[in-house]
Amino acid sequence: MGKRVQWDTHVEELQRLSDDLIERREIYDNIKDRLAGIFGPAKCILGVDARLRAFLEFLFMRSQGPYSPEFLHYSPIIRHIIRRTSPLITNLNESGAHTLGNMVLNGRGHWKFIISDYNELEYVLKFWETCNLTPQTPRMVFDAIISKNEIRYRMERLDPDLLLRLSRIFPLYKDEIIPSGVDPDQLPRPPQEPFKQYYQDIIQDYLAQGMSIDDIIEKENLRAAQTITYRHQFLVYLVKLRHNFLCQICTAGDPVKGIQTDPSYAVEVHHIWSLAEGGEDHSRNMIVTCPHHHKQIHAGLIQLMNGEMITIKKEGRIFFTRSN
Repeated sequence: MGKRVQWDTHVEELQRLSDDLIERREIYDNIKDRLAGIFGPAKCILGVDARLRAFLEFLFMRSQGPYSPEFLHYSPIIRHIIRRTSPLITNLNESGAHTLGNMVLNGRGHWKFIISDYNELEYVLKFWETCNLTPQTPRMVFDAIISKNEIRYRMERLDPDLLLRLSRIFPLYKDEIIPSGVDPDQLPRPPQEPFKQYYQDIIQDYLAQGMSIDDIIEKENLRAAQTITYRHQFLVYLVKLRHNFLCQICTAGDPVKGIQTDPSYAVEVHHIWSLAEGGEDHSRNMIVTCPHHHKQIHAGLIQLMNGEMITIKKEGRIFFTRSN
C-alpha cells in the first residue's frame, strides 16, 4: 500500500488549483496532472491516488463546516472528486456512519467537516447523498458513535464536553445522552464557549468581506427561516457576541452581585416565545441571560414582553433592554 502524501508544504499550489477550479479556469480532467506537478510521483492507498487523497484533506480543511462561507466554495470540488472516483465511493460507503460520527466527534482523520449542531449535521448528510454515497440518517450516525466503548465510558461518567456536544448535534436523542435523574444544568460547564474558534473563524471571514456583526445576524436569521430545523447555535453565539457575552437583564438594571467573577459564569440564550410553543428561531425572539436570571424566567419570577425593546418585569419593577 502506498504512503500518505503530506499537503502541508504545498498549500500555495493547492490553493491555486482550488481557485482555478472554483473560477472554472481549470477542468476536472486535468486535476491528476496538476497534482503530479505539485507532489511528484506517488502510489495509491486503498485504490485512490495518494496525491488526490492529500488534495481532499486540504479541501476538507478549507471547507470548515456548513455555516462557513468557505463551505460553498470548496465542498462542490469535494463532491465532484468523490463522484468521479469509484474507489473513494467504495471506501466511504464501507465506513459510512462511522466516518460521519468521526466528524461529529472531531476525532482523528483528515476528511471531516466541522459539525456544531443538528442543522450542520443535516447539511452534511444531504451533501453526503449528493456525492452518490449511500444515504445515512442521524440515527445511524448516533448509533455508530455510541457503539464505541470509549464514548460509552465517557457518557457513563457524565463527561460534560461530550454530553454538550452530543446534545447539540442530536437533540432528538437527548434522553439517551443524559441519563434520567441527571439535571443537565447541574453538570460542570466547559471552560469556554463550545465551537468558539470555529465560529470566530466564520465571523472573521465575513468581516473580511465588509459585513458587520448585525449583517451576519441578519444573514443567519434568513438561513434559520429557510433551512434550520433545530436551534441555530451559530446564531445563538452571534447574539451573545452582540452583547459582549453579558446578561441583558443584569445590564438593564438587575445585576447579580459577583456573578461575572464566578469562573463558571457563562451566558445563555433564552427564547422569549418558546420554540416548543411555536416561537421562531430568530434573533428578535432571543435574550441573553446569566444562569441565575434564566432560572428565574423559567420559574415565572421574570416576565418578558417583546417589541421594539424587550420589557422585563420583576417583582413590580419594569426595565428595558435592546431587542435583538
